[in-house]
Amino acid sequence: MIDKFVCAEIPNPDVDPLLYDIVKANMIHGPCGLLNKNSPCIKEGVCSKRYPVTIIQETQRGEDGYPKYRRRSTNDGGFKVSIKSIDLDNRWVVPYNPVLLRTFSAHINVEITSSIKSIKYVCKYVTEGSDHAAFGLGKTDNTDELKIYLKVVENGQRVYFTANNVAQRIENPPTTTLQAFFQICQTDNFARTLLYPQVASYYVWKNKNFVRRKQGQNVEGWPGVKKDTALGRVYKIHPNNVECYHLCLLLHYVKGPTSYSFLKTVNNIEYPTFRATYAPGVTGKTHLINILLAKVRSSYGIAIAAASSGIAATLLHGRKTVHSAFKLPLNLNTIEIQTCNINKQSNMANVLKKCNLIVWDESPMSHKKGFEATV
Repeated sequence: MIDKFVCAEIPNPDVDPLLYDIVKANMIHGPCGLLNKNSPCIKEGVCSKRYPVTIIQETQRGEDGYPKYRRRSTNDGGFKVSIKSIDLDNRWVVPYNPVLLRTFSAHINVEITSSIKSIKYVCKYVTEGSDHAAFGLGKTDNTDELKIYLKVVENGQRVYFTANNVAQRIENPPTTTLQAFFQICQTDNFARTLLYPQVASYYVWKNKNFVRRKQGQNVEGWPGVKKDTALGRVYKIHPNNVECYHLCLLLHYVKGPTSYSFLKTVNNIEYPTFRATYAPGVTGKTHLINILLAKVRSSYGIAIAAASSGIAATLLHGRKTVHSAFKLPLNLNTIEIQTCNINKQSNMANVLKKCNLIVWDESPMSHKKGFEATV
């Protein structure tokens, strides 16, 4: 059953040459260890990802909740690939799903687990928020704590230091990919047409700088620019981390920023924070909704903000999904009578009776029975 969904072997190049090429390009680990001691995965002389994996004839259930996937040797029908003139067998294959690989042609690691640790792992990353700490160094006299806080948070980057280099790290922190994006936007006309998440499709990260890709499809109208299928990833930021969260939002709207000041400037006015910039800079539907909500609440009225999806709800002040706000049933597709699970004598019912404004964002995405339940 496991082998139907997850594979950890190199495909037969004669039977499935397409999958063979995708696995070779995306799902081979290393080489590392004795074959490459300078690999980033090497920690204390061994591979931190536990490669190469032991050859095994048939898939078995592991003791830690993860299966030991079938990895046949070349003598038992397995195949090999050549990476950097080194022949690698099934011991170096990252587990994958063949359907997903053929569909997206990208690195997609797929695992099957029966351990309770997997539930803890998922819940941890859903609820933990972003890792961050803000602090500053300076004299005790005439110190403006607000300015220090903003200066540190503006970069929003991880800084690793020791007792010996802490001062140097604070004064000259390592260059981040975002700062490198600022730099190429200052000199590269094509980069100025991109949003930050789009950079990975056209540039590669090399020696702490972005360099144009040498392989891929030619971009019309831009000689020397090539596009690949690589996807850019922006670090997740919890909305409670207000400044970094709004910086992240701006990076999805503003093309070709050359500095943090550039991101804070709208109509030749530089705002003090990213949150203040986002309001006039992105005057779309969400901004209008939040203005309406603030207007009602400023007069001590009741305004309920709800959205069809959790992501859309995070952008609204007083955010809730419609299922949470109106206690809608989860099985709208199957029930015949649609009702909200709100008792007439409950506090929630009293709030709805006295409510001055209800905003249902992305309402066209909701099931029609959801509307019928709230009428």
